[in-house]
Amino acid sequence: MRAPRLLLVPRYRHSQPLQPSSPPFSRIREKGAIALTVGCLFYHSPARRQEGVLGVRRLILGMGVLALGACGGAADFEKPANLCETEGARCVSASVRDLLAVDGDTFELRRLSGSGREERVRLRLIGWDSPETGDAAACAAEDALGQKTEARARELFEAGSKVTFLPEGPDRYGRLRAHVYLDGDHVGWLLSRDGLARPLEEGGQVDWCG
Repeated sequence: MRAPRLLLVPRYRHSQPLQPSSPPFSRIREKGAIALTVGCLFYHSPARRQEGVLGVRRLILGMGVLALGACGGAADFEKPANLCETEGARCVSASVRDLLAVDGDTFELRRLSGSGREERVRLRLIGWDSPETGDAAACAAEDALGQKTEARARELFEAGSKVTFLPEGPDRYGRLRAHVYLDGDHVGWLLSRDGLARPLEEGGQVDWCG
């Protein structure tokens, strides 16, 4: 019978457990304290804290811009006041069924004359512009967006009940310039919420191909 082998267990360098006061722990503790102090100073510094807040705000703003582009360029324009609610305003009311959307900023009002014949009056929105269609469009993108605008305008009229408009005289094409409101809201502003209309200054022009 062979004699059993003896297992030699190596002896650790430190025969006693390391104490918190031992050199390795002392160095770790010192470095940790320095790092903690620097981190606290960085966090509690008003300038650094302000930089952090501004960074978060920039991030949120950037995400908002990306979301705006993903939604087709819709913009949040200020809702215009209803001028027909002002005292002394000479506005005309009609059923929404009597209004036909030619495009996003031109509408045709059907009415009966004194002789009983049907008349059609074209209304041109004041202060708002929408993309054109067909030969009037400057590019294919505007034509496509113009068709979408016409469809959306029809949807708005079908869902509405009352149209009120404030006329301000004819334009050079013979259309009656007017502020047109659907159930109290300006039609141009309603379309702008879907990116299908933009505010337009008198004599200005909107580029729908850019």
